[in-house]
Amino acid sequence: LGTATMTIRSLPALSPLTLAVQAFLLVSSLSLSAASQAATAPATPTHNVSWEDIANDHLTTKDVLQYGMGTNAQRWSPLAQVNDKNVFKLTPAWSYSFGDEKQRGQES
Repeated sequence: LGTATMTIRSLPALSPLTLAVQAFLLVSSLSLSAASQAATAPATPTHNVSWEDIANDHLTTKDVLQYGMGTNAQRWSPLAQVNDKNVFKLTPAWSYSFGDEKQRGQES
């Protein structure tokens, strides 16, 4: 039987100038992307939340201020736009992976 040989070739080393240019281009593209998203994102009006707003959170569905739609932490919502006939149409708006399966438990 013959002996198998393996040749290892490495990529040419990049000069410091090339690395600096690549880093600059990466940072520039990321900042432009963030700036364009910020420019196109609709402004959301905000207001100060009072203790009265928190206490009456269960009375309105306009702004959900806390987990469970009120201080009694109920999980039922009176909203009718999503119901048992159309709930299957819901899809995630975004997701993020913290790594492989060994990274379980890290949720936002």
